[in-house]
Amino acid sequence: MTNGRLSKIWVQRLRINGRATNVGLGSFPVVGLATARERALDNRRKIDRGIDPRITENPTPTLADALEAVIEGRSVSWKNGGPRLRSGATASTTTPTT
Repeated sequence: MTNGRLSKIWVQRLRINGRATNVGLGSFPVVGLATARERALDNRRKIDRGIDPRITENPTPTLADALEAVIEGRSVSWKNGGPRLRSGATASTTTPTT
């Protein structure tokens, strides 16, 4: 398959949850034929186990997760410990109190 810039891309056609889908395996020559075949086989095995191969093992964190990580990492340098959340609360359910 080629895109508008005439570069070559390895693509696998799969049926995921009943819908036909193209899954990219990498661009040629960065990804060789043997590697593309290995990735295609891994995708097929994941589908056989009921796993969507497009979903990564380390998903992108949510905004709430990122906010909590920033507050946790930087609160030690803030004046008076910075904003505090009410006990038992999370960043996704409340706003900081001063």
